[in-house]
Amino acid sequence: MEIRRRGGRPGSTSRGLFSNVFFVFVIISMLCALLIPGIFLYFASQIVVGPLLWVGRSLRLQEHGQRLLQPGRALPLQPTKALQVRSRLNQIALTSWSPRARDFVAEEDDLQVLVRTQPRTVGPDGEPLRFPWTRKERSEAQQVLGLAVVIDTKGRLPANLDLHVALGRDDAVVGDEALAIALLDHGVRRHSRPGDQLTISETLLGYDSPLAIHQAEPDELIAQLVRMTRRLLDALDDDGRVDRARLLLHNIRHDEAESVRAKSVDMLLGRFAKHRESTLAVALVDTSPAVRFAAARHLGDEGFDVVLAVLNDPSSSDGLQERALRYLIRHFPPSKIIGVLKDIVCEGDSGKRNIAIRHLGELRHAPAIDWMQQIVATSDHRTTVDIATALADIGRPESEPILLKLLSTPNLDVQLAAVDALGSVGRIGVVERLLPFSRSRLTDARLQLAASTAIRMIQARRARTGSGALSVVQDSAAGSLSVTAPSGAVSETHDESSAKLSS
Repeated sequence: MEIRRRGGRPGSTSRGLFSNVFFVFVIISMLCALLIPGIFLYFASQIVVGPLLWVGRSLRLQEHGQRLLQPGRALPLQPTKALQVRSRLNQIALTSWSPRARDFVAEEDDLQVLVRTQPRTVGPDGEPLRFPWTRKERSEAQQVLGLAVVIDTKGRLPANLDLHVALGRDDAVVGDEALAIALLDHGVRRHSRPGDQLTISETLLGYDSPLAIHQAEPDELIAQLVRMTRRLLDALDDDGRVDRARLLLHNIRHDEAESVRAKSVDMLLGRFAKHRESTLAVALVDTSPAVRFAAARHLGDEGFDVVLAVLNDPSSSDGLQERALRYLIRHFPPSKIIGVLKDIVCEGDSGKRNIAIRHLGELRHAPAIDWMQQIVATSDHRTTVDIATALADIGRPESEPILLKLLSTPNLDVQLAAVDALGSVGRIGVVERLLPFSRSRLTDARLQLAASTAIRMIQARRARTGSGALSVVQDSAAGSLSVTAPSGAVSETHDESSAKLSS
């Protein structure tokens, strides 16, 4: 039989391959025609369009600054391009002059007020940033109209007076802290923002505020800075030195802000002993508990009743009450504060109660077990965790019922705290309640480990053995313990002594 091989015509395979390659080439060309312009436009928008829009917003801010500080407002500021004004501002302002800056000047009696507005790129807290070229940098930055104020006292301040304060939740002070507290009263702080900086140097007073014109007009801030400068000049004594105590006393008598009064009281009692009596006379009758607490911290044992009154004052904030309680715990003996802690545990709110519970555990005060028994059913998870921890510190088996009750709580943190406490105070009967937690596959791994550890601790206490204990075997002579006679004697085993007797 003749077998013939079938096949196509000789050129069909090459033509099919060519058509496939051509088709792929066309597809790639089309993708490139779409992708390359798209990629180009994307990077162009990132590198060119975005920065241009950012610069446009900066120019609009510059016009806004010109409008805010135009003549006819509360402070008669006049725009100026004088090189002397620019040089004076550059001397102390944190941001140097740029073509986008606008300078203004005003004469206030015997003071010269210099003001500069300038668009800035800053972070969330007002810290200066470089120009944001990328989208990520622009998302983290904000563009604001910064304000720099320099008040020229014309040489009347002491030449060696230097102070720098970065304002915030906790002011960062370089220089005399007493002077910083005295000058930054409620009038200035009402218009200040985190990130603002006050500088006194070379007989000039400067104030830099990156966010001053972000949401509010700066007129009032500038007016308060002028008032602060006059207060500083009025406090100079005959020798040209600043009477800080005088400024602080004025604060505690007249300032609206209780935080300013409290800081001034603390500073006066800490550094100006000769004004102690006059300061206490004002501070201890202040309507603000924060001011009375600041004074009580300088009274030693005599301050107990004042701090206790602050602790029980309904007008005290939660934070102030907790500070007062911690002060009592740190500075007074247990005999004076046990009754206070009992009242707080039985009747107080969660913040103070948790502090009291933890401290009773540190004191290992056994009667506190009954107080905690009264509140455990109505306490939140955080409080019950503190109760379990305190009971472990107290270390009394009478706390078992409370801990077993917490063990049935569905909250994992409470269960972990209860198991750990039972490992410290539990008796052998508790092991049966802990075994399911140590064996169940459905139990959280942390709880399994805690339960297993607690069981071993309880069993070790029951057997009265511990790490390194010695067990004595009596089943056979092998491994038995031989006790020597007096020093230097040779101990014989039981078998050897029997052999001698038989012989």
